[in-house]
Amino acid sequence: MLKQTLTVVILGLTAVTGCGPTRPNVASMIAAVNDANGKRLANLYAIYQSRYLGNGPRDKATFEKFIAQEMTRAELDGTGVDQKSLDTLFMSERDGQPFFIRYGVQSPDPSSTAVNLAVIFESQGVNGNVAVYMTGPKMVAVPQAEVEDYRAGKRDRLPAAAGP
Repeated sequence: MLKQTLTVVILGLTAVTGCGPTRPNVASMIAAVNDANGKRLANLYAIYQSRYLGNGPRDKATFEKFIAQEMTRAELDGTGVDQKSLDTLFMSERDGQPFFIRYGVQSPDPSSTAVNLAVIFESQGVNGNVAVYMTGPKMVAVPQAEVEDYRAGKRDRLPAAAGP
């Protein structure tokens, strides 16, 4: 009976993980969700929440200390963060300005990475749209006229027609 159970488990794992060259490259999947500073910060924010019972960092100093002192080198490498360049991490590549960050955001489900909470925002945006980065990870372009509602927490979730 034990031998049959082990065989079923092994076959199941093979089916789930795949075999041969068609298996997904985990490193490239992680890199794809960390291809911009806003995404990196939103993912680091979510990691912070997962480690601190759903609470977001209370301020920039707390967030920077977490990134510089509590994240392992492997975790930082995985998210594409250079520990020596934290200042550039907090700058948007699109508008060249420092990000506005909503500190102290509480996650309703700290064990889930699928909760999309607006936490990182471009300061000016580009062409009338501001990139809003969510824990989750998602990024949405929000019209400049609507971004203050997101920054204030009045609109905290993805819009109905949000993309990846």
